[in-house]
Amino acid sequence: MADSLLNSAPVLFDAGEAREGGKGLVKPSSGDAAPQAVTTPAIRTTFERFELKYWLTEPLAQRVLSFVAPYVKRDPYSASYESQRNTTLYLDTRGFQFCENHELLSPDRTKLRIRVYGIPLGKLAFFEVKRKIKTITLKERFALPVPEVKNVLGQRPLTCAVPEDAKRTLSDFTFQMMLHRAVPKVYVACHREAYESLIPGEDVRLTVDRELVYQAAHSVDFAVNERAWVDIHEGDDTRPSFGYRRCMLELKFDGSPPRWMVELVRHFNLQREAYSKYTTAALQLRGRI
Repeated sequence: MADSLLNSAPVLFDAGEAREGGKGLVKPSSGDAAPQAVTTPAIRTTFERFELKYWLTEPLAQRVLSFVAPYVKRDPYSASYESQRNTTLYLDTRGFQFCENHELLSPDRTKLRIRVYGIPLGKLAFFEVKRKIKTITLKERFALPVPEVKNVLGQRPLTCAVPEDAKRTLSDFTFQMMLHRAVPKVYVACHREAYESLIPGEDVRLTVDRELVYQAAHSVDFAVNERAWVDIHEGDDTRPSFGYRRCMLELKFDGSPPRWMVELVRHFNLQREAYSKYTTAALQLRGRI
């Protein structure tokens, strides 16, 4: 399915291509902010989409948010500063092969990660198998109570029931983990301001990530040290713009981008960036940058 999407979907890269009306690419998802009110012991969702990233100064981010205000609304799960925090545990091989695949621009890349939302940490951990084929992002996601993290990573029996529709993704996660002998490597955290389309049913999202930080992971428990966070470098230019750290804008949509998104990129002359928070954090941790 991914190859057919590459041949048929319209893509938005940067301001130059927006001026030409866009040239191809994109497909769906939601779930950027956490549904903390979920009462089921496990949930599963599957996404296919394209995610376009742009570095912004904070003043420019505010102008962008003013521009899109008529078209989007705040994600209800990111209404407060505390709820905007997401903390993600990334797994990798002992030799950081997932990170190396990204550095080598492999056309087919995999990530295994576990995300928890909020300050303090919420009650649910969202397990994700994320695969990127060229520019299409494929993601399978399910949730378990946070105490189950150590059971999954330690390959021990779970203490809660798993709904049928989540079992396949759980099996895929554990299979990939064992196949690659992946272990916890890095925690990455940020504050994510998330917006969704005002049009019911339109799978369009815009997020702004700020305060990107990381720390090494040393156990199978989802346990972070709030005093150990280190700033993640911002792309190739590690210097803050005008004394302020930059933020990351992401545009996410299914099918063709809405017209306002094309106009946004063109109006502010936005240039698309190839950037991975995990890869940058892993390289920084290893002393490579």
